[in-house]
Amino acid sequence: MPSVARTAQQPSWRDRLPPALREMVATPLTFKVFRDRELPAERCFGYDAQHDPCYYAHRFSIQELRSDDDEEFYACTLYGESLAAWRLHDGHWLIHRIVHSDEQCDEQGCYSLSPDMPR
Repeated sequence: MPSVARTAQQPSWRDRLPPALREMVATPLTFKVFRDRELPAERCFGYDAQHDPCYYAHRFSIQELRSDDDEEFYACTLYGESLAAWRLHDGHWLIHRIVHSDEQCDEQGCYSLSPDMPR
């Protein structure tokens, strides 16, 4: 069951935002963070002065226990995703997505534009 936390400490909402675009996004003033108690998963919503969403982020991973010798086990990520999105002043959303999987790990991620906030 997810838990909700209103956080006094600001999430690092600018970390993945390219410096050249920082003046083009709405600044979140308040945040709601949802964490799952059973899975490594989290969602964060940021709201501007009018209480409209202007930042969104999520991260999760699906893991599996593996063993090379049937004695010692380790967790391996089958699939994981980390996403951050910012509402631009023109209403579009800039999205940065990083996908992790057993076969590949795209640490650079990719940027895209969307007319809607990601879900």
